[in-house]
Amino acid sequence: MSTPVDWAAIVTEVREVVDESYPPDVARPSPIVELAGHLDRVTTAWPLIVDYTPGDCDRRGDLLSGPLFTSSDYPWPRCGDQWCEPILQIDLARWGERAQRDVGRGLLQLWEPQTYGKIRVIPESALNAPITGIPSERGTDYRSIVSDDDFDSDRPKWLECPGRITGFGEPFLDAAGWHLWRNIQYVIDDEEGMYPPALINRLCSIVESIEFPDPEDRHRAFGMCGGNISQTSEADNLPPVLLTIETDDRIYSIMGSTLCICYEGSVGEMSYSAHLYWE
Repeated sequence: MSTPVDWAAIVTEVREVVDESYPPDVARPSPIVELAGHLDRVTTAWPLIVDYTPGDCDRRGDLLSGPLFTSSDYPWPRCGDQWCEPILQIDLARWGERAQRDVGRGLLQLWEPQTYGKIRVIPESALNAPITGIPSERGTDYRSIVSDDDFDSDRPKWLECPGRITGFGEPFLDAAGWHLWRNIQYVIDDEEGMYPPALINRLCSIVESIEFPDPEDRHRAFGMCGGNISQTSEADNLPPVLLTIETDDRIYSIMGSTLCICYEGSVGEMSYSAHLYWE
């Protein structure tokens, strides 16, 4: 495993380089404005390691699909005459510790009753209660957006092969990172000679010293992000993003879009929301 890049130091260096050539109190070309804007959004993300081996799972554990924790106080939710499909469950305290920020406590769950899903948080104090059973093993009894075409069984895919989150992969740059890479490359490729040579030389030196993420490499199938995702105009106004899920993975059948789980608030007053946006 390679040594993770110190993105905080890189961001500081790029900011200093830009400010030397274009102080914040003077007019800046639009590419410089875009470049500076992305500097505040660059954070580290961690891809999830998911085990889809057939069999049982820990219903109090981290899951990307699978039978989530339920109890008499927190029963399996319904959507009309069907049960909600379980999509996601994560331990907020454990994930917040890795991200070094407060994202709340308890088990955050995402269920599918509609396009963006139903989110609830099970308090830590409620997790010692007896786990209630799975309401049905027939896939048709659930409000589902997952395609089970590759399974011969009538049982839901998430019940046959639950997605156990077993750990985190090597950290990489979240979605804003390749926007930063793209903006730096745009300035370096200065075909019209509009930028100071000193700025070009310093940015070239920075790019050569690190391995920026490849814009074509869709690493962030799963990731934990600290800043706002910056893929599209629809996503620009999202609250801070906790988790992103590429929907062309096995979880969702909605192609070419990304599900974002967002959070906001202060200690003890966290709220969470799910957003779907297209690339």
